[in-house]
Amino acid sequence: MSEFELMQMKEDDTIDSFTAKISSVVTRASELGTTLSQLILVQKLLNAVPDRFTQMVASIEQYSDLDTMTLDEAIGRLKTYEERLKLKKKESLVNNLEELLYAGRGQHVGNRGRGRFRPSQGRGIGNYQHRGEGHTSYESEGTDEPLKDDSKQETSVMRDKSKITCYRCEKLGHYAYECPPKKTKENETLLVEMEDENRHFCCA
Repeated sequence: MSEFELMQMKEDDTIDSFTAKISSVVTRASELGTTLSQLILVQKLLNAVPDRFTQMVASIEQYSDLDTMTLDEAIGRLKTYEERLKLKKKESLVNNLEELLYAGRGQHVGNRGRGRFRPSQGRGIGNYQHRGEGHTSYESEGTDEPLKDDSKQETSVMRDKSKITCYRCEKLGHYAYECPPKKTKENETLLVEMEDENRHFCCA
């Protein structure tokens, strides 16, 4: 009987595996002509389980009649409690995994979003104006240089005629409609027409 008295359930044991050991001892004792009562078996089981079953053991001892409880009934209650502990542990692992995944996803998004928009330090909202409101100060991404005003650039180019080539006289410095030879020829044509009109008037 010393083996039976020294039996203790290990932390990695289950209720099924431990009660199988108890049944083995009971069988051998029965073969030797010794019969163990249900009360002794129930008390041994409740005293041999590890601390994780303390709450259930206290509930059984407080609300149940151990004198009438069978070993199978005690085993059934402890197995139900054991399954509940396993379920809680599984749910806790799932929740922790979800939190880790969420935290990792948030960090990934945060890193991906860095550097896309960097507002200039010490500047107000007025630096970001739309075109057409009289402001030409635009900040490009990652720089403090304003964008160039295309209209002003085109106007300055149009005013600079030093690189303009006239397609009539092929000279630099003016457009075709400003070509001096063209104006001279037009003036000569006008004078000839006026002289013809004067001659026709005199003859009439």
